[in-house]
Amino acid sequence: MAYRKQWYTYGVRTNAGMLSVDDSLLTNGDTFFSIDYEKPMYLNDMSLLGNFLIGKIWLNEDMVYGSDASNGGLCQLGTPVTILTGSLYSPNNIALPLIPAGANDFAKYVGIIAWVPYDVTSSFPQGRGIAIQGMYNVRFTEETTYVQEGNLALLSSTSGRAAQGGPVGELGVIGVIMESKTLDADKLALVMIQSFSSK
Repeated sequence: MAYRKQWYTYGVRTNAGMLSVDDSLLTNGDTFFSIDYEKPMYLNDMSLLGNFLIGKIWLNEDMVYGSDASNGGLCQLGTPVTILTGSLYSPNNIALPLIPAGANDFAKYVGIIAWVPYDVTSSFPQGRGIAIQGMYNVRFTEETTYVQEGNLALLSSTSGRAAQGGPVGELGVIGVIMESKTLDADKLALVMIQSFSSK
């Protein structure tokens, strides 16, 4: 079998390095290999689908795209999110309208914010890359100071944050914590996001 090198439009970069590229230079289908995620990333230009508010989103095989329906409240990476339902929900919305997820949202939980685009200060809705599987940083509650590898990350009573559970399943499971660490001020820890255990 012949070897063929994989070519990427923007080569191999960190996520921050890719975000420094002028958004106007990017074209739907552009690629780069993310050093941070160790995966190829693909540019999805949502304006081509008629959604000019979402803009250009980098996604990989672990992600889906959604829109920030919380007026800027989902800007942080690692935020657990859920589907917005009720009077503001529209089935015609081209991207899932999302808000921070809490413990009572286990039935509507979607995933973790894994990509925040360029214009995070603009008015909502803004596009987001949502990890629904794979290993990504998850943001824990302020009260969580240490996480233990092998324990579960759960939706917490604080919307948009995870809590640490034990090693057995319960409602609102995000995934399995993949590192033992004392959490810094950012409260991020690596979690293997899995959907099988959210009852």
